[in-house]
Amino acid sequence: MSGRWETLLNQMLPAPEHQEELRRFFRACLWPEHNRSYPYGLVLCGPGLGKSTTALLLERLTGRERTSYLSFSDIQRPFKRLDLMGKLLNFCGEPEPRGMKPEVLAFLKAAIAGERISAEKKYSPLYSFPVTAKFLFVWNTDFTANEKYVGLANRLRVLPVTFRPSKPDPRLNDKLWMEKEEVLAWSLGHSEAAI
Repeated sequence: MSGRWETLLNQMLPAPEHQEELRRFFRACLWPEHNRSYPYGLVLCGPGLGKSTTALLLERLTGRERTSYLSFSDIQRPFKRLDLMGKLLNFCGEPEPRGMKPEVLAFLKAAIAGERISAEKKYSPLYSFPVTAKFLFVWNTDFTANEKYVGLANRLRVLPVTFRPSKPDPRLNDKLWMEKEEVLAWSLGHSEAAI
């Protein structure tokens, strides 16, 4: 692999194990047959740049119609949980959870793990479905799990981002989109030559 995506990965996540974690997350989002093999949410956090660019690229690859945008407050509302049904990616850009009730944390952990959760439609009985969406959290702060959220933290893979380019590229999103075939191949662990 070469190009802007590889450059961004090497700058944003210099540790090979962090790049591999991101690749596994992309694979689980983009290739349904790999979905159950990754029962975690991914957190891109810290003051560095590239987090939102990565999230936008993944959103474009999965498609807006297969992406949900449930926040921590939304997951607490049974009517909003239906937004997860049939989705591949859930993008959450709000800060880490504060003051969540234990039963809501249990729902969030189950959803991240791909288990069945319950939801409600107005004037309909309680409904349950397995969650196929992978949860991507993008925070500008560092992630620290206190005792209350240890169970949730065990379901998250945290990748700290500290890279700050001297001159950000305002067209980077479009340039990365031009490399989408290479990114798809990377997500499966294939080199460009193998395609």
